[in-house]
Amino acid sequence: MLNLDPRPADSMVAKNPYVPPPIKAKLPTYQRHIMSFSADFEIRNENSKKAMAMISIQDYMDIGKDNLAMINVWRAVRHPNLISVQKAFTTRAFYDQSMVVVYDFYPLAVSVSTMFSEKTSSLYGSFVERDDFLWLVVVPIVLALRRIHSSNLAYRCLNAQNVLISGKSKQVILLSNVGIFDIDGPNVAETHRLQIQDIVDLGKLILLLKGVNNMENAIEGREALEMIKSGSDDLYIWGVALLNSNGQGLTINHIVSLMASHIADYSENLQTYSDHVMTELGKELENGRFIRLMCKLNFILERPELENDTKWAETGDCYLIKLFRDYVFHQVNENGAPIIDVAHVFTNLNKLDAGCSERIMLTSRDENSCLIVSYQDLKRCVESAYVDLINASRRSK
Repeated sequence: MLNLDPRPADSMVAKNPYVPPPIKAKLPTYQRHIMSFSADFEIRNENSKKAMAMISIQDYMDIGKDNLAMINVWRAVRHPNLISVQKAFTTRAFYDQSMVVVYDFYPLAVSVSTMFSEKTSSLYGSFVERDDFLWLVVVPIVLALRRIHSSNLAYRCLNAQNVLISGKSKQVILLSNVGIFDIDGPNVAETHRLQIQDIVDLGKLILLLKGVNNMENAIEGREALEMIKSGSDDLYIWGVALLNSNGQGLTINHIVSLMASHIADYSENLQTYSDHVMTELGKELENGRFIRLMCKLNFILERPELENDTKWAETGDCYLIKLFRDYVFHQVNENGAPIIDVAHVFTNLNKLDAGCSERIMLTSRDENSCLIVSYQDLKRCVESAYVDLINASRRSK
């Protein structure tokens, strides 16, 4: 029985343990052993405070240097569509001899199996039948497999449960559990066969995405292979061709070359998405500048412990900040009604942040005094007052 309340292991704190869904595929004996005696955790590194995902393979006694070395080989395999291995180690924090593999953590990611079983949902229902959407799922999987195979490794567990879709817009395709079936040590002699099996599994996944449950094909595998070489875009034909690719000499590099047009479309979509993200990031960068400036102003203003300080007196430099606050936020019209002008606020905060030489006239609330100052002088006052507050805070500790 799995123990889901572990002690901290290797400076990691486990939280939100959950048992992964049962694996229905027919797996070799050692793979069934791994999946039957494993548990998934969300953990947090006590040093970096970073959330990670952890797979604990419990009661795993046959652990040697080769096992850890093979997992560590996967640490060098980096790709945007792979959930990277961070580290692997052994521990007794689960009250037994356990192998622990730590991965990057992607919250709220869902498996392709879960996503495509929700065809009735409003979020996915209109997309799962479209080939152009399915290609956006298949292409990143192929690119991730290319990275794995180029490292002389094999993924070995390509199925709908291990392919995750992440991101609010469901744009990111991720292969999970990378390297988990290599913990029994290196298997270099069978790497080529396992890579071919990856391609066969890719064909099965494509047919599954197309809703083909019966793998008895209406078209011969060799005929399908010739059709995709002739430029067929039909995902069903691609699935049949890859499913029957064993012994046909089809490698992942061949598949990438045959998918060139779809990879180009995928690259264009990524570029469009990247431009959109950068635009939104620029907006948030501006918002961050405003927030920092607003925090400084509110830290400085209306501090009762500084009422007797000459810097905050009506003749002091910091008094200018109070007048500027009234100028920006407390303006009224000729009838005494408040003026709510967000553009006025943004314009003046931008000029203050830049410290430009433009001058403005600040008026006291009783309208008995007026001061003409530049934004550069105001910025100097803000920075000087904020530094004084920081120094006073440090001295009190």
